[in-house]
Amino acid sequence: MRIVCALDVHRRQITYAIVDVRSGEMSRGRITPATRESVREWLARFDGVDEVGFALEGTTGWRFVVEEVERAGHRAHLADPAETAAKRGRKRRAKTDRADCDLLLRLLSARELPESWIPPAQILELRTRVRLRKTLIDERTAWQQRLQAQLFHQGVPRGLRPRTRAGREALAKVELSPAGLELVALALRMIETIDDELAPLDRALSLYARHQPGCRALIARLYGVGPVTATAIVAELGDARRFGCSDDAVRHCGLDVTVHQSDRKRAPGHLSHEGPELLRWAVRGGAAGVSARLTRLRLLPSGGAADRPQPRLSVGRAQALPPRLPHPARARRRGPRTDRARAAWRGGDARRSLISTHPARLPLVTTMVCGRLPNGACRQPPAGRPLKTERPQNHITGATPDRSSRRRTPRPRT
Repeated sequence: MRIVCALDVHRRQITYAIVDVRSGEMSRGRITPATRESVREWLARFDGVDEVGFALEGTTGWRFVVEEVERAGHRAHLADPAETAAKRGRKRRAKTDRADCDLLLRLLSARELPESWIPPAQILELRTRVRLRKTLIDERTAWQQRLQAQLFHQGVPRGLRPRTRAGREALAKVELSPAGLELVALALRMIETIDDELAPLDRALSLYARHQPGCRALIARLYGVGPVTATAIVAELGDARRFGCSDDAVRHCGLDVTVHQSDRKRAPGHLSHEGPELLRWAVRGGAAGVSARLTRLRLLPSGGAADRPQPRLSVGRAQALPPRLPHPARARRRGPRTDRARAAWRGGDARRSLISTHPARLPLVTTMVCGRLPNGACRQPPAGRPLKTERPQNHITGATPDRSSRRRTPRPRT
C-alpha cells in the first residue's frame, strides 16, 4: 500500500491519521460532523491515488464509513475491537483517539491487523431486521413480566394468562387497586402493539427463508429450526466458507469451552459467550424447540394405536425418531451382572421378590422398656469365646495361664 490511513469513529467526529509509506509524511485531523456527506467530501482528496488502505475498528458507525470508502474505489480493513485492544497490551498508558489511530496504523503497516469479515449489503439488511425482531420480543417479554409481577403483588392467584380470552375474562373479575388497573391496561396495550408490529416482520422473514438456499438447507436438515430461526442463523453466521472447520464456527458463536491451563493445573471450563448474542439465542431456541417436541411425542409398540391424535411432523423431516445410541462408558460396563441388576431394578428378576421377603433380610424391630435395651438386642459373641469381662481360665485349675493363652482370638470379620 502506498498510503495507510487509520480512522477512529465517534458520534460527533472522526479522528484520522494518514501516512505516506514512501516519503514517510504523516498528517492528522478530524472530520466534523461524522456524517456520510462529510466522509464523502473528505475522501475526494484521494481521487486518482491507487493503493490506499483504510483501517477502522468494528464499532457502531463503521457501516457508512466502509460503504463510502468502497464507493470511492479503495479498500477498507475492519479490525476486531477485542483483538485490537489485546494488541495494545495490559500496560496502563494514556488512551486517546490519537493513540488509537497510531495503533491501527502500526498494525496495518505490519500486516498484523486482526481483521473482521465485512458482510455484504443483503446480510446487513437481514441482520437489521432480525435484530429488530429480537428487540421487540425482549420488550414484549419485559411487559409480560412486569404484568405478572403486578398481579402477584396485588394477590392474584398464579396461572392467569392475560393474553388469552379466558385470561382476559378472569382478569376483569379480580380486585386490583386503581394504579394496578392502569398498569395492567397499559401492559396489555403495549403487548398488543408489539404483536401487531411483529406480524409483518415475521411474514417478511418467512418469505425470505423460503427463497434463500442457506435457510432452506437449515430448515430441511436441522430438526427444530424454523424460518425465523434459520434467518437469524444465516444473518449472524454469514458466509460459512470463511471458516476452516466446524470448530471455528462454534468459536464464532461463543459456544466453545474456555481452557486455562498451567503445568498440571487446569481451571474448570465454561462457555466463552463471545461473539453475536443473537446467534446463541437462535441456536438455543432451536434446541429448546426440539426438546419440547420430543417430549410431546409418544413411542408406540408395533401394531399399537394411539388413544389421542399424535403431532405430525412437517414434510421433509424424519417421521420416526432415530435410535438412541448408548454412551461408550455404559457400553463398556455392560455384562451379565449388569444385565441382571438392570432386570432386577425393572422388576423382571424373580430373585428380587425372594430377597425382599426373606426373614434373614428383614430388620429386627424391638421396643425399649424404661430406657434399657431388651434381651437379645445386642450382638452376642461367637460360641466358645469368653466375654470381655471374664478372665480367660487355664485348663488346669489353679495354674497361672501362660503367655500363649493370653493371646487374643482373632475376631471374625463381619
